[in-house]
Amino acid sequence: MDDSLRIFTDSNRPVSLPGVGNHEVEKNFNWIAAIDSWDFCDPTPLKEMIIRHPIPTELLPIIANIVSGERKPNTKAASKLTVPANQRMVLASVILSQRLIPESVLNKTTTPNYDNIADERGVEPSELIYDYRKVVRRLDKRFCEIAGVSAGTVKNIINDLKDRVKNYPKL
Repeated sequence: MDDSLRIFTDSNRPVSLPGVGNHEVEKNFNWIAAIDSWDFCDPTPLKEMIIRHPIPTELLPIIANIVSGERKPNTKAASKLTVPANQRMVLASVILSQRLIPESVLNKTTTPNYDNIADERGVEPSELIYDYRKVVRRLDKRFCEIAGVSAGTVKNIINDLKDRVKNYPKL
């Protein structure tokens, strides 16, 4: 088994996903990543998770649909992947973790008043927001360089993870 599989199949510990706020998603992240991998034609992580860990009750219908053949892998999308299927959700979770601080400052619910922070720094609120957005773009660019993927790929895998979290347990 390659090392990328060991990331989430050896232990089934919860993963901290910034901004998710859903403990069940964090607790079952490894299962979400394994199902995503299966959806993109790599069944090995799901096989390893089934062998090593009990299937969460809320995901039983999905696993049953996979076993019965009702749920099929997306071969067309899999052929276009630039990130290995078994690494998509793990990479997305790493990116989201790195973006946590600048994005939480940009979020109106966590930072309702930019004026105070801007005053402390001696800048206009719009300039402060621009600076934080620039930090997020710089993080994404650096991650693209490290992972060897495009900005579009980063955006797509983050959106895929966010969709899976939003629709959980209907993956």
